[in-house]
Amino acid sequence: MHELLEDASKLTKKADRRDEERAKALLGFGKLNMLEAVNKEVAGSKPPQFGKYNPRPVSTRAVKQLVTAFLTQGRMATREPLYLLVKKEWVQEGTYGPYTAVLGDLPEVKFTAEIGREVVYALNGQHRTEGSREMVRRLMEGRTKLEEKLAKMEDSMEDETDVDTQATMEEYRAKIAHLTEQVLEAGMWQVALLDAGK
Repeated sequence: MHELLEDASKLTKKADRRDEERAKALLGFGKLNMLEAVNKEVAGSKPPQFGKYNPRPVSTRAVKQLVTAFLTQGRMATREPLYLLVKKEWVQEGTYGPYTAVLGDLPEVKFTAEIGREVVYALNGQHRTEGSREMVRRLMEGRTKLEEKLAKMEDSMEDETDVDTQATMEEYRAKIAHLTEQVLEAGMWQVALLDAGK
């Protein structure tokens, strides 16, 4: 029992040191689409990468559970942001700020041209990001099915005054627009930017 308490104490001290280091390096908070390239202006730029500082393998089961939660309950707020290791000069001023728990209130992080093809490493959040990726796949699949149904209805419609058909088509268009919005937002997460130079 004594050994377990010593191990727990060591883990707590290690977590406290990690938290102190993060606090010293913290630039601020923002939101970022973790599925998109950090520098859309440069070919070969990638989304934030995982595995260098937290090489934990992805649990397929955990990802499935997250996707189910995303689709049934919506994207839940999390207590811990995704920590990204950046250089201060890579991030545009004004695109990060103080902490707020409301994702919509955070500025969207934008990178400067100085980032080039540099890699932004994520220290956590791999399961959330993989869950987002799977959610996007499912949403796109659902949108494609609705678009196909709508196209068939439009092709086969003989009487443009058919009110029921017009109403169904408008319903499909609204659902497609909603799914498109969900796809655009699916990869957006709260991030904490840590200055790699500190």
